[in-house]
Amino acid sequence: MHWVTCNIPILGEPTYGINGNASFIHLLGGNKKDGVSVVFTGMKVTQHDGSLLRGVGIQPDILVPVSIDTIKQGEDTQLQKAIEYLLLQLEP
Repeated sequence: MHWVTCNIPILGEPTYGINGNASFIHLLGGNKKDGVSVVFTGMKVTQHDGSLLRGVGIQPDILVPVSIDTIKQGEDTQLQKAIEYLLLQLEP
């Protein structure tokens, strides 16, 4: 699935399908003061087609994983693959 508005492929690794919208309730001073803290999300997050994002994530069109070895070697495999992709688009 290309990025909807610009027809640009997504390159990289699948996301985890978790949004960052967290709500906190701290009672009786919260857990740091012998009270109770509750964390929850009340937001339903979906993909553009209406399917759930949570637990599924965004799947890339071009899978380019990152490994510990490439990180140690200072290689940015995703950037390299993106440059390769763009250069292919420029060929007649």
